[in-house]
Amino acid sequence: MLHIQIWEGLAQILELGKVEGGDIGICGIVDGEILLDLAYEEDSRADVDMNFVMTAGRKFVDVQATAEHQVFDEPQLGKMMALAGQGVQALIAKQQAILGTLTLRQ
Repeated sequence: MLHIQIWEGLAQILELGKVEGGDIGICGIVDGEILLDLAYEEDSRADVDMNFVMTAGRKFVDVQATAEHQVFDEPQLGKMMALAGQGVQALIAKQQAILGTLTLRQ
């Protein structure tokens, strides 16, 4: 019962526009390749690890990057940002489909 109440409360908050919908995109560089949604095995050996928290309107809430084993350049940063944005948008689309007719504030 509590689980249902939590979801109903979240639905009401979203409907009132009190929060923006958003999600986290995790990507990194592993063996020279830029990857999205790293598995633990990939994350543990990533040369670069990045986390992007973005809204449904593609606005940034938080960006964190660590050059774990190797530095990265601006073109790689741009590619990771674009890939994370695509991943976040895909997650938000799935969330909206699950939540039904609720509209997330842009």
